Amino acid sequence: MHWPPAAHLWQLCTAASALEPPVDRLSKMPTPPICAANVCGGLRELSGAASRANLSTMATAPASLLVNLDVDDMFRAVRFYTTVFGLHVGRRFANGCVELLGAATPIYLLESEPGSSPILGSLQRRDYSRHWTPVHLDFVVNSVEAVRARALVEGAVAEGPIRDEAYGRIAHLADPFGHGLCIIQFNEQGYDALPH
Repeated sequence: MHWPPAAHLWQLCTAASALEPPVDRLSKMPTPPICAANVCGGLRELSGAASRANLSTMATAPASLLVNLDVDDMFRAVRFYTTVFGLHVGRRFANGCVELLGAATPIYLLESEPGSSPILGSLQRRDYSRHWTPVHLDFVVNSVEAVRARALVEGAVAEGPIRDEAYGRIAHLADPFGHGLCIIQFNEQGYDALPH
């Protein structure tokens, strides 16, 4: 298969990794991934001339996106995300990581102990009680009511009632691991209904 220029990064990484190229779920065509990302705890770094040779390509190529979620109970996390959102397990890795497929972006569940350090040298510790972060997940669904009901049965916590907005309906929740998420049901206009 002929890769676009950004894929040179992937070609350099395949020797150091057993990962397969992710597949664009819409076109079923392989897409070049980001090798230097932390995928299931396996940091892959490029060095020397290979890294410098790809800097200009990396700066202009569109990036692939992966979502990593720390959880403290893998069985419960897999059950929650597969039951509530209809995702399915792609791969299970030996280091406590499960790949979930079915959304526009793969989600990697990373099993990590409560109280452990998220990164080397950090004073913060993992805490699976409700925590706020400026990043959260939005799941776009056909029925906010049905998905919210499944989420609550599987251990999510409602953070307010379902609201009607100009773009559709939205429910705010926290998953069983303290991560905030929204369930959105767009109307015909979607975000185009918002002023711009």
